[in-house]
Amino acid sequence: INAEYMGLIIPTVQYKRSEMLDIIKIRCEEEDIEMEDDALAALASMALKTSLRYALQLITTASLVARKRKSSVVQICDIKRVYHLFQDLSRSTEFLDQHEGTFMFHTKAPTNEVPEGPTKMEEDDDL
Repeated sequence: INAEYMGLIIPTVQYKRSEMLDIIKIRCEEEDIEMEDDALAALASMALKTSLRYALQLITTASLVARKRKSSVVQICDIKRVYHLFQDLSRSTEFLDQHEGTFMFHTKAPTNEVPEGPTKMEEDDDL
């Protein structure tokens, strides 16, 4: 085997719920955000179902929602509010699939076929 083609493969495993909760707590500390335990638990559950990145991005937004309520502590109602305002990848994809007919350029290629010739957008680029 040629040495230049050999790479380092590092196996990864998904975080456990407790590890995600610890990461979320650390992020809250770093951003100086106080959060109730049930709100932390809700974020950990979201991280398991969606992604840790998505859950971490909700922290700051939930803090802003809490401040708007004139509270210095993020509660579960703040987490629920931002969860409904900002969709994760799978909910966003599901929405687009359900409503694709209402969007401009909603033509969809059949699943195992690649469209032949230029697409409508590529034709428009030539103008």
